[in-house]
Amino acid sequence: MEGEERKVFQRFYKGENGKSGIGLAITKAIIEAHHGKIEARNNNRGGALFHIQLPKEEAYRKTRQNKMDQS
Repeated sequence: MEGEERKVFQRFYKGENGKSGIGLAITKAIIEAHHGKIEARNNNRGGALFHIQLPKEEAYRKTRQNKMDQS
């Protein structure tokens, strides 16, 4: 996965042993729709490691209110 950390989230991107190449793009879209983030990294033990961050409800509400106040 070296150098592919950002590419894996592109639609239809297939790594060396990939098959369909759409699952991570869908995953990223769902996470971002919930105001979250996802990152991919190489796992030292082999394979990939995915880090997902989702905001707490109260943090989301504050962010949403700030955006509405700025409009």
